[in-house]
Amino acid sequence: MALLNIAVPAAADTPAAPSEFVDYTASEPDSARVTEKIIVSRYLSDGSLITDTVAADDYSRFEIKFLETVAADRLIEPEAPPRPKKMSNVMFGIELGTGLDLSSTDMSTFNADIVVGYRHKLIQFLGVSVGLHKSLGTRDSFLPIQAVFRTGFRKTPTLFFMQASVGYSFNTISSSPMFGDTMATVGAGLNLVQRPKFQSNLILSFGFRHFTERHQEMAQINKPNIGFAQISFGISI
Repeated sequence: MALLNIAVPAAADTPAAPSEFVDYTASEPDSARVTEKIIVSRYLSDGSLITDTVAADDYSRFEIKFLETVAADRLIEPEAPPRPKKMSNVMFGIELGTGLDLSSTDMSTFNADIVVGYRHKLIQFLGVSVGLHKSLGTRDSFLPIQAVFRTGFRKTPTLFFMQASVGYSFNTISSSPMFGDTMATVGAGLNLVQRPKFQSNLILSFGFRHFTERHQEMAQINKPNIGFAQISFGISI
């Protein structure tokens, strides 16, 4: 943008003292012809000052050119930097991993879970997971449905986070009919990729499956709680 500051010296019909604005005619040594001139100061958008001296006869043409320059200066503005894209508040993901039995009951599993939920600033994820955990050495199967909470304890993206889950597992163990008991996990995770449309992470957690006395008999185990260590890799969009 440019500002226009015009200083117009008064026209004189009588001879004026010699100055840079006086045009002398060589053929008229005894008299001086004064040519009216205009000083034009322009402030550009970058703060610089430009001063021009224009003859009155040429000022109209200069003014038109100057106004065209002002219009161009107003139209050409620096582009604002692009704003970073925001992550969607709805998250859908898949987690693959393994659960290692720490109780010597041969219940180590290969795990596949689908997660769906909500995320926003402080809460990296709050939702549910539905999975199939298949025993590695037997035909045992676990179908857990869990509520999952994940946070990095900050509103800005973090490298590490905490995750906890609790839910109900439908179990088919040995030749017993399907039965269900509670399960829970708590652990820590590492964010590998954090983009608006794609995230990936690695989670290490510890958990347990709880069995009632009746279900211990059905599963042929003598422990109410089976501990396991779980590692999983997840991707989400």
